[in-house]
Amino acid sequence: MNALVCGLNTYLGKAILTSLQSENLHVYGIMRDASLLEARGANPINAKLFNVDIIRLSSLTFPIPLPQIDVSFYFTQIPDLADEIGIQYELLSLKNFIQLSKNNNCTRIVYFGRVYDKNNIIYIQQLFEKEGIRYTIVLKDVAIGNGSAFDRFMQQMMTNKLIFLYKPIEKVILRPVCLSDFIQWVKQVDWQHDFINEYLEFGAQQAVEIEELMQLYLSKYSSPQKHKIITIPYECLAKLLNRIVSKVSYDHYADYINTMSKRTLTDNSKWTNLIPFQYSKIETAV
Repeated sequence: MNALVCGLNTYLGKAILTSLQSENLHVYGIMRDASLLEARGANPINAKLFNVDIIRLSSLTFPIPLPQIDVSFYFTQIPDLADEIGIQYELLSLKNFIQLSKNNNCTRIVYFGRVYDKNNIIYIQQLFEKEGIRYTIVLKDVAIGNGSAFDRFMQQMMTNKLIFLYKPIEKVILRPVCLSDFIQWVKQVDWQHDFINEYLEFGAQQAVEIEELMQLYLSKYSSPQKHKIITIPYECLAKLLNRIVSKVSYDHYADYINTMSKRTLTDNSKWTNLIPFQYSKIETAV
C-alpha cells in the first residue's frame, strides 16, 4: 500500500512520516523544501520526499513521480481554523492536495486537525464532499512530548521562577496526546475501509487540568519548588507581566491558551468499540 503525507512542518505530521514506513506500507511526503526536513530531522527518514509547494497551483502542473496512492494523510497547515484569512489558506492548500491525490488515483484522504477546531470543521467537510473525496476527519487533543508546541511553551516558561499563566476560564481540561499512542493508533486503523466519511476525535484516556500538566513538566525538567504558577484571568495583564517580569513575549502563548480554553473535552467513543487500544500514561510522554 502507498500513502502520501502533507503537513510535514507539524509535530505529528513529521512523526507519522518517520514512523509509518514498513514492508507493507510505502510512505511519500511532500513539502516546500524537503532538504530542510532532512537536515534538521532527529529521526532517520525512510520515506521518499518531494519538493511541492502545495499553495502554488503551478507546482502541481509539473509531473511528480509518485506511484498510485491508496490513502493520503493531510495535517492542518494553520494554527486556528477560526481565523478568517487562515481558513482560506487552509482550504486552498487542501483543495490543491486533493487534486494532487486525484492525479495519483487517490480519493481517500484522512484529515488531521485539533479538537478546538470543531466548530469550523464544517468548511473542510464541505470541500471534501464537493470534490467527491472519501474522507475521515480526525481532531486530536493537545500533543505533548519533545518538540511539540506544548513542550516549546513549557521550555519557555521554565526559564523563570514565576510563571504567569493566562487562564480565561476556571478549568482548562485536556486529554493530552502522547506521540507513541498517536502513531500506534494511526497504524491500527484500516484507513482504506474504516470510518469512511466520518468525524473522529482522539485524546488520552486521562483528563488533566493544564496546571497539572505543567507540574509534570516541572517535575521532569526542573523542580516544582523552583517555580510558582500564578493564574491570571486577564489576557492583557498576563501578557504585560510576562513581558516585564519574566521577559517572555507572551502574545503567541496567550493565543495558544485561548484556543485550548475554547475546546470541549475530547470524545473517543466513536472508535473505541472497533479498535482495542492501550493508552500510555501521560507521565511517560512528558
